[in-house]
Amino acid sequence: MRIAIMGSGGTGGYFGGLLARAGEEVTFIARGAHLEALRLQGLRVKSRLAGEFTLPVRATDTPNKVGPVDLILLCVKTYDTEAAAQSIRPLSGADTMLLSLRHLRRSEALHQRCARPAVIPQRFANNTAAPVAF
Repeated sequence: MRIAIMGSGGTGGYFGGLLARAGEEVTFIARGAHLEALRLQGLRVKSRLAGEFTLPVRATDTPNKVGPVDLILLCVKTYDTEAAAQSIRPLSGADTMLLSLRHLRRSEALHQRCARPAVIPQRFANNTAAPVAF
């Protein structure tokens, strides 16, 4: 499965790292010093559940170089939603799924930016996750 992780901090790094370690084709979309660290040092995960591991990962700041993927994990902070929603468009194909692991308070902005109108969030009490097809 081809997977793009938009926002490779704690949440994106953890889930992306687990997926990469399991053998999925994962690309991290990052910027600045974080991008350089991923490229030079790989991704390091420390978890009580998954243990501690470091692995080399694909990382870029240019989503259109990645092309359409099967799954996009959107793990950005609320204030980055607008920019992230714009930048993930090149990652979207006809069958791409978007899993948003962020606060839904501003999910309307994400829904308006996605290429297709069929975006249906699923809300969970206190935690936020929105699996959507677009």
